[in-house]
Amino acid sequence: MRKVWMALAVAAAATVMVAPAASAGTNYPAGVFPSMDAARASCDAGVAQGRWKACSYQPLQGGQAQLWVFI
Repeated sequence: MRKVWMALAVAAAATVMVAPAASAGTNYPAGVFPSMDAARASCDAGVAQGRWKACSYQPLQGGQAQLWVFI
């Protein structure tokens, strides 16, 4: 029984850690950048300006990166 409770506690903790990212809202494509560093810089600037809450990145061919923003 103790192992069951421990497994439930671990699952609950994992859910709590993922919830903020999931609650960030809908994601929108924000452009293709020449590199992952350029996409990250654009993400950081947008977050600092309050234009979006979070970002994700999709690597593309040739070293480019697609930026997705969460509003």
